[in-house]
Order: sequence, then structure tokens, then C-alpha cells
Amino acid sequence: MSSIRALAHDLAARSNHQLRELFLARPDLCLPPVPDFPALAARACTRVSLQRALEKLNRPELELLEALVLATDVDTGTATDATGLAPLLAAPEGVAPDQPVPYLRRLHALGLLVRADGEPPAAEDAENNNGGGRHCAYLPLASLVDVLGPYPAALGRSHRTLAALNTSTGGRLAAVATALGAAGHPLAGPAEDGAAEEGGAGEGAAAALESWLQQPDVWPALLADAPPKTVDLLERFHSSPVGAVPDALRPVDVAEPLRQPVPWLLAHGLLVPLDNTHVELPRAVGLLLRGGAVADPWHVRPPLAFAPEATEDGSFRAGEAGTARPAIRDNAAYSAVAETLRLMSDLLGAAARSPVATLRAGGVGVREVRRLADELQAGTRETGWLLELAAAAGLLVLDVDTSRWVPHGAEGYAALDRQLQWQLLATAWLELGRAPSLAGTPTVGSAPSPPRRGTEKAAAGPAAPRGAQINVLAAEAARPDAPPVRRRMLAALAELTRPAAPDRAGAVPAPSSGQVIAYLGWQSPRQQRKFDRLVPGMLDEAASLGLLGSGALTAFGALLLEDPAAAAELLAGALPAPLAHFMLQGDLTAVAPGYLEPAVARQLQELSSAEGQGPAAIHRFSADSIRRALDAGRDAPGILAFLERHSATGVPQPLRYLVEDTAGRHGAIRVGSAGSYLRSEDPDLLDDLLADPRAAGLGLRRLAPTVLAAPASAAELLASLRSLGYSPAPDRDGMPALGTGSAPENTERSARTEGAIPPSFAVTTNPWQLTEEDLQAQLELLHGSAADGAGRAAEAEPLLALETLRRAIRMKKRVRMGIVDPHGNHRREILQPLSVGGGRLRVADPDRGNERVVPIHRVMDIELVEDTGSEKEQTDG
Repeated sequence: MSSIRALAHDLAARSNHQLRELFLARPDLCLPPVPDFPALAARACTRVSLQRALEKLNRPELELLEALVLATDVDTGTATDATGLAPLLAAPEGVAPDQPVPYLRRLHALGLLVRADGEPPAAEDAENNNGGGRHCAYLPLASLVDVLGPYPAALGRSHRTLAALNTSTGGRLAAVATALGAAGHPLAGPAEDGAAEEGGAGEGAAAALESWLQQPDVWPALLADAPPKTVDLLERFHSSPVGAVPDALRPVDVAEPLRQPVPWLLAHGLLVPLDNTHVELPRAVGLLLRGGAVADPWHVRPPLAFAPEATEDGSFRAGEAGTARPAIRDNAAYSAVAETLRLMSDLLGAAARSPVATLRAGGVGVREVRRLADELQAGTRETGWLLELAAAAGLLVLDVDTSRWVPHGAEGYAALDRQLQWQLLATAWLELGRAPSLAGTPTVGSAPSPPRRGTEKAAAGPAAPRGAQINVLAAEAARPDAPPVRRRMLAALAELTRPAAPDRAGAVPAPSSGQVIAYLGWQSPRQQRKFDRLVPGMLDEAASLGLLGSGALTAFGALLLEDPAAAAELLAGALPAPLAHFMLQGDLTAVAPGYLEPAVARQLQELSSAEGQGPAAIHRFSADSIRRALDAGRDAPGILAFLERHSATGVPQPLRYLVEDTAGRHGAIRVGSAGSYLRSEDPDLLDDLLADPRAAGLGLRRLAPTVLAAPASAAELLASLRSLGYSPAPDRDGMPALGTGSAPENTERSARTEGAIPPSFAVTTNPWQLTEEDLQAQLELLHGSAADGAGRAAEAEPLLALETLRRAIRMKKRVRMGIVDPHGNHRREILQPLSVGGGRLRVADPDRGNERVVPIHRVMDIELVEDTGSEKEQTDG
């Protein structure tokens, strides 16, 4: 029976509560809504939906599912139950024999399995209440076998599957079986019929090899006679059944004394060559290496980093976690928060003075990051992380006109309390759809080293430049899956750092990066590579935000996921109150004994230059720093009044002299900007122009009796004057224009910069968010389609056809297909499908003796042909 039809029957028999649980676990099944149960089953069997579902399975669920796929056959209907799966799962000591039952029910509830007896879930629920369920047999979905790939549980294919790959492999296995039989090994009659085809002989030899290896005394005897280091070589195939060996197709003879492991394994059929450089470990051999178990061990217990001495909860230790005292943890976290906030303020100030330039290819270059790092007195990685965080919070935006990152809302940010600043940065980091830690890593396709001679054309497609790296704020660092990974990481930290028993010394657990990744990998093994790449950098970022202190999760870090505002309030109660005073010294320096109020710190930074790092920073006054404040509009009395009001030690005389002397010499020469100038030998003509109300919008200013200045460019001023009836001429012999850009353009650009600009990175949310209205509408639609009996299955028909094709390919059966040619004629043919993918079907025509490709959209109907000797039927439409 078709898996889609079986699943549709199963789903139609489920209650509303069971369907709700299914939709909550797999929301993509009803977004957008499906019209009926066949369409729902078809969508549940699609490759993308199954991949999403598999990513949510934990390690024991995935291991059991892989074992069930290996123990069943969807084509022949061979199912298995919990009793049949128990020998394939090497459960640790203390696990009940019926432990697979709840996992099977969970997989069935997710729509990944169907019951072989076709009973509805209600019968299963009644059976569960009675304590049964061990003998309920299940079958996986047919498409699930393809999604798991050819090597489920890292086990190779069977000897029979390998023999059917091609005639060369089948003939080699037949030769191996014949040689083993001649050498005295008790093989159960490999195909020796000379009239038999080579492929049939290969499949018969494969069956004989599998039967021979299943005999009780064969495997121990083979290992006893094997060359040295053979077992070590076989252990390398534990994580992957395919390996690379040189000259794998060389002829070997089992009768000759073989001292090397690889030739010996090839001669005994324990390794099967795929080509001249690759071999595969057959499934039967892989199971023998694991003691007959698919999962050895079956990881039913999570790898907890912190566990009490008693193991009554069934958890084991994945290495002892470090510990940290709460006081040390909190001090480290608060120090990290203060340092991040200080560096963020310094970064915004540096960007205001000199906007951050971008590369033509996108992102911020290494030189620009180093410039900012030197100015902030921080590392380049930390500076890159701060740039990403500022952009995520909307504090830095990209000016498209200048291709530079400029501050946005910096004054409002500086006026916020520190806990609100932290809340803004922490929530922006939590929802950031990027991975800042990827900056500096090689881009996809980049070559870290030059290729060897003769291998330049080995890789197809364009490759990135050798040594290319991901830049800060570049598009290559975009990771839409980063927000859920951060949330899972914080949730895992909360679980790992929750001790089951109090520590005698009052210490809290501090798991390492490897332990966190191992726990996340247990929760979702299909995302292990993602965790390995992203989590180490995310842990460092969390520590910079104070979510971790000395490796241990802080109280406000654990609260961030549930209530960011409450986490900020908790942080506010722990941070020391800001100070409104500083100490002025006679060497023209000011010492801030702690964190200053934002307004005081901002004015002090305008008057001085910071030296050193940390909250107790030193600020040095100089003529340049005082001149910078005067340029910003400050005056000497105001500067001295500010210093006297906030200094705890008074204003030293050297500093007073510096301020007054610099202010006395400031402004003797004035410098301004102008876009163009206008000169004439007739001062009266210029007077008339200034008095003309039509020219008021030009912003003309008199610089001399015969010279006027305008903010507009020379070309714009020339066109404007001619439109007013004047006859100006361009001055080609005069001095060049003082400015290159027009003030209106600069004013407009400034307005765009300081106005309401959206954040540079739009927050990406999970599109699969179900509401109660969505669930209710989907349930009413499904029950309405079942009640009216319309039987609409238009969405399921294409997938049913693909399912039939894939089944025919696996079973090597012919199909009867209705095909429409380009002229619209319909004909039916009996063909042998070979492969399907990319919207194309490759078939073999037994009557014509050739192969051809048929577009899938031209196939109208498909059915399996049981009698392969049928003649071709053709109907012209």
C-alpha cells in the first residue's frame, strides 16, 4: 500500500487533540492550510517537511528510527515492532525491555511511521492504557528512507544492493564467493551456473556472503586469522562506511598469504570496492563490528555536564564540568557588561568622528577594523563583534550615499540607563539573524592553499579567491537559523547548570563549550555540524553580554529568554549607581573613580581624550581636546563651570590656564564652507541681486563688496540665476569652488541619517508560528472535507506518482505511463524507470533498446506493471 494513502487513512482517524499535537510539532504541515487528509499526508511525506521533522528528533529517537528503517522493507511491507527492535538497540544497564515503545509512539504521533495493521490511533491509545504496545508493528514512510540517505546509522549498504550497482561489482562479488568456496569456507552455494547472467550471479553470491557471515563461528574465526591491525582499520569505518584506499580494484586471491589488512578484507568480501580509490563496508560487516546492534550504545540518557553522585535520574556524565562560585560568576558578568557598554559608547563616538567605511564587495575591511580596534584599544575580533552588535541594535546604519556606517540614535542611547542599554543590546543579539563569529573564517569555496599541479580543473564551477575570508557586516555571515540556535543554547545552559544536588562549597556548574555542544547534539543530532560551527562563538558573545560569568549562567542570563525587561531590572539592582563626579589632577588629567552618568561622561569625553581601559578611566586634557569642544559650540565659562560643578577636587590652575588660553586664541580666523561663489565688478548689481526676493532661496552671502557665496554648486547656481532672468557666465579663471557638494544635498543626507531610519538588519522571525485561529481553521477545513466526501486529492496526486516511480526504481520494476508529447498527443508506454530528480525522469525503453529523459510534467499517470512481459500499449490522443 502507498505510504501516502496509509498515512492519510491514519491521520483521518485521529482526534482533534492528536491533530493539534501534530500541527504544533510540525507547523509547516498546515501553513498554508491543506484542503483534505490526502493533501495533508502528501505534504507530510515531502522531503523538506521530513527534513524539518528529523531535525527536531533527539538522539534516541533518531537512532530508533534508523534501526526501524534498517529492519523493515517498505516495498515488501515487512514491518517490525518493539520486540524486533530490541536486539538492534544496545540499551544501557537499567533500561526496561519495553523502552522502545514510547519512542515508537512518539514517532508515530509525528507522522513518521504508520501502523502495519492499519488500526487507527484510538485503538493504540486503548492498548497503551492496558499496558500493551510491544507487539504493534510499524512501517516508516517510503520517502523517509530516501531522506535518511543510503547510510542510515552510518552503516553501509547490503551485499545484495552493492552487487546490483553494476555488473563489475556483481562480478567481483561472485569471484570472491567462488574463491572463498574453493578455499574451504562453507558458503551456501554461490551462483555457479554458467548460463546465469553475471548480475544474477553477483546477487546470488551476495546472498551467500551474507548468510555465511551470519553463522555463529565465522566472524570470530575470521578476526583470529586476520592480519595485524585489521580490527583497527575496521574501527575507522564506525562513523562512515565509505573509505579511500589506493588501487582498490587490483585482483586478490584468498588462497595467497595476505599480510596487509586491505587486500585481506577485499579477498574475503568484507570490503567492497566502489571504484579504484574507494571501498564500502557492507552492512552485515558493520553490524558484526557493533555486536549486532544498530545503535551501540543506544543513547537514551542525555550527556549531563553536572550530575550528583547518585545516578537515580538515569543521567551520565560527559566529563566533569568546571565550577565557579556565585560571587566570582557575578563579578565576572558585571565586569563584562560594564566593559561592553563602555566599548559600545566609544565605538559610537569613533563612528561619529569618522564613519566606518565599507568595501566595494560588502562588509568592513580588515584595515578599517584594525583602525577602530586601535582607537578602542580592543582586539579585532571584539571590535568586529561590537560592529555587528551595534548594527543589529540599529545604533549603526549604512548610508547608501557614502557607503559608510554612521551612528543613528546615539544620543538617545547614551541617555538610557545602563540596564536599558544592556536590554537593547541583549535582545538585538538574541534576534540577530547573523553569526558574527564567522567573520575572519574562510568563505565557502575559498582555497586556503594553491592547488597541486594538474588539479586546477578538478572542481566544477567558479571558486572564491584563494584565502578569501568573511568580512565584518558582510552578507556571507547571514544565518537565518542563528536566533533559534541562541535560544536553544541558553535553554541548554539552564538545564546543564541546574545541579541535582547542592555543591558543598556553594559553587555552581560551569560547563565547557564541548559539553554544551554535546548536549545540544543529543537534543538534535541532525544539527550537530551547525552547533559545532556556531555555538563556540555564541558562547563568547554571551559572556561579553554578561549572560555567562566564568562559564556559568547568570541569573539575569537565564531570565533573558522569558522576560528581557525583568532581566534588565535584575541587572539594575546589581550594578553600582553611576557617579556624577570625577577627580581633576594637576597633570591635566581627570580620573573617573567609577561609571559616570551618561550626560557627565558625554561632556567629559568632549573636553578630553580617554586613556586606558576599564570603568576607572583616565581622561587627559590638551589644547586639541579643548579646541574640539570650542568647535562644538562650547565656551570657556561654560567649560570651567562644568568642571567646577562635577570635580571632587576643584579645578587645578594649570587646567584653568589651558582652557582660558585656548579659548582666547580660538576663533581669530573663521573657516566656513560654500558650494560656489559669485563675483562681479559692479557692486550695485550684487546689491540688486541680494535684494531680489526671488533669489532668497539661493542663500547668498556677501564675502566682499564684489564677491558673494552660495551653498549650491556652481552648476546649480548658474542655472538658477538664468531662470531668474540674469545672464551669468561661468568663471573659468577664478579660484576653484570651496566645496564639491551642495548644501541642500548634504542637508537631505543629514536628515536621512538622523531621521527615522529602520535598523540595518531586519529581524527575521520564524515563519512557522501557529495561532489558535490557524489551528481551528485547519481542523474545520479537514473535517469539512471528510464530511462532504468530495475526496479532493489534487495536491497528493503528483507525490503519489513520484512515490510509485521511486518504488519501481528500488524494485527494478517496469511501469505503464501515460505521456503527453509536445504536440498534445497522449500515449501509454511500458518503460523501466532508472532515476528521477530535478523534474526529469530517466527511463529505459526495452522495446527500442535505448534510454531517454522524460519531463515529469508530461507524465499523466503511472502504474506498476506486475507482468514485465506485457506488450507496449500506445494510444494517440
